Amino acid sequence: GFVEVQFEQVLDKAKVLGYFPVKNVDNLPETIPLEKLQPLDNLFAILEELKLQNESEVLEINVLELLKQGINELAEQIGWLLRNKKTDLAFDKEVGTKELEIPTDNFLSKQLKIAGQYFILRVISRVKDGEIIWRFELQNIAVGGLIPAGFKLRLLTEYGENFENNEAVSTHAVEKLYVDVILEPGEGLIWEIEPIPDDFSREILRF
Repeated sequence: GFVEVQFEQVLDKAKVLGYFPVKNVDNLPETIPLEKLQPLDNLFAILEELKLQNESEVLEINVLELLKQGINELAEQIGWLLRNKKTDLAFDKEVGTKELEIPTDNFLSKQLKIAGQYFILRVISRVKDGEIIWRFELQNIAVGGLIPAGFKLRLLTEYGENFENNEAVSTHAVEKLYVDVILEPGEGLIWEIEPIPDDFSREILRF
């Protein structure tokens, strides 16, 4: 749509006249009569609705619950598996672990198709100096396969913001791309990969 403004003689001042919605971008009007303008509040309402729609499309997965209790139906539907570091075998849906422990022998994995090749995204935990370090790791699924040059693995806050050392970039073909982070309890992250995986949708992983 358009927001129509009227400038005064001094160009650094203007008056907002109203908002004109556009439904067909192939048939844009040459002029917009003032009587066709809508209040600017209508535009704000549309933007707020779009914001709510985008927020509702972001799925949230609780990583600790999956590591302790096994894969739930939602995580399974969007492709996450719970695997064991030693055997690399996938678990059934239920896993018996102590309530307060984070089973660092287990990790989450998700298969992705990117630019015609298949890759595995892993979420792995390890303990160092009493702190839990979470690693997001991307690897080619093929034996001997590499991550091509130009791939990016990026983490964002749950609000979509960058932070320090949140991205790994392959400047040449490599075996793995990974980003390590230390998180506060309850903190959420969004992962992104470039090129964008097929059927990609944003997820918030809660830790």
